[in-house]
Amino acid sequence: MANIHFLKEGSGEGYAKRVHISPITEATEKLSKFSAQYSKTGPIINSDFPVSKNSSPKHVVLEVETGEENSRYSRTGYYIIAGLAPIDCAAMFGIYY
Repeated sequence: MANIHFLKEGSGEGYAKRVHISPITEATEKLSKFSAQYSKTGPIINSDFPVSKNSSPKHVVLEVETGEENSRYSRTGYYIIAGLAPIDCAAMFGIYY
């Protein structure tokens, strides 16, 4: 299974929220039209300042676990999905967050 996280900008507690677990095949199919940037560890975006508790998530991250790798997501770790807003990802996967 793949985990979908929505990230706020900044660092500290509350910057990431896992919002959905999806079969890797479904995640690959739905996310394949977006480019993805790999990160071995959970990414922190704009880590120079603390996360604002009142801010909305701005980024979508796909976490691929061991044994779930495929031709699109070939390594275990995290993929920042470029050009996909959390609200659009939520609609795509039927997520309420």
